[in-house]
Amino acid sequence: MSVRRVEFRSSGLRLVGALHWPGRRAVAGAVVCHPHPLYGGTMDNAVVVAVAERLAGLGYACLRFNFRGVGGSEGSYSGGSGEADDACAAVEYLMSLGIGRVAVVGYSFGAYAAIKAARMRGVECYVAISPPNALMPFEALSGVEKPRFAVVGSHDELADLEGLKHLFDDIAVVECADHFWWGREEEAAAHVARFLRRAGLTPL
Repeated sequence: MSVRRVEFRSSGLRLVGALHWPGRRAVAGAVVCHPHPLYGGTMDNAVVVAVAERLAGLGYACLRFNFRGVGGSEGSYSGGSGEADDACAAVEYLMSLGIGRVAVVGYSFGAYAAIKAARMRGVECYVAISPPNALMPFEALSGVEKPRFAVVGSHDELADLEGLKHLFDDIAVVECADHFWWGREEEAAAHVARFLRRAGLTPL
């Protein structure tokens, strides 16, 4: 597996990312969106990196990137709408590399920003890690007619599990995990990988 810095455009802004490329030819991949930019979220978040590394190790091409205004990405935080455009631009960039089958994966705020991208042609499924539906509206997910999965800690104070049940086809509840997954990032990543296979998005 190789990891290299990449750049792509979103609404005229230059965004930076890290592309995880498997050791063999990739036909499927994932875009991984990071937590809230105003609370320290970046593409180097431990959960985001764990997901990208796990999937690339299984043969998926994975792109994690910084939303506008984060790290070396141009622009500034836009309240969610611009970040949703950034997620769509990331999907377009990954597809431009020959990856025709894509999953969008978002952690916390990243799950909210990824909803728009989930509707794109070529995107086959949507995965949310710790979607903060107690704070942000996720009702738009009901219009996404693709497999929708969530990974939530049983002690996540920002996720309303009952409210998520009518939005997701499947929810994995990880006992004693909270919103931040400290020390348990690999567990979250393993659940994501299993979901992709169950959805039929295989790397070969």
